[in-house]
Amino acid sequence: MKKILTVTIILAVFCGPGMAEDEEHHPSMAVMFDPLSTGIGIGLGIANVSLEFQVAFSDYVGMSIAPVFAYYKTGDIEVYGGGFEIGPRFFFSGKKLSGFYAYPLVSFAWAAGENSSNSDSASGGGIFVGAELGYSWTWTPGFMMYLGAGAGYFKYLGDLSEYEPTWPVQPRIRFALGYGW
Repeated sequence: MKKILTVTIILAVFCGPGMAEDEEHHPSMAVMFDPLSTGIGIGLGIANVSLEFQVAFSDYVGMSIAPVFAYYKTGDIEVYGGGFEIGPRFFFSGKKLSGFYAYPLVSFAWAAGENSSNSDSASGGGIFVGAELGYSWTWTPGFMMYLGAGAGYFKYLGDLSEYEPTWPVQPRIRFALGYGW
């Protein structure tokens, strides 16, 4: 898996601009999938589903929304949750959903869990406010790839609100594949 990811990133960085679609085809809508978070989740035993939906309002501005659902069970402990991420995406090149972008975002997640052996349960969530800078490629007929990085502030809510994360400013790395039309 690590070798496949490395080869994909190298091809995207060095060959991506030359292989990208001509100037006339830039999608107005797209569906993206993050294989890294899903793969890491599966590796940790977490069922994680996240799709991002994007729409371009103009050549320079789009909107992204990404619902997320997760489930984890080990022994007597069962946790389930969900959330969403939303924000405008600004494209500096004027090519709709392609090229260099800035993405200010806010995400909200909530989870609940219980331990069936002792009836303990807890619920809570968090809010993340941050930004990401990156680049997106579009190939014929509409295959897309995003690479980005950023940071944001995370705050616990609910039963967890008494806790503070060790590092409230958290990094964000993005690798997504998708299709645009």
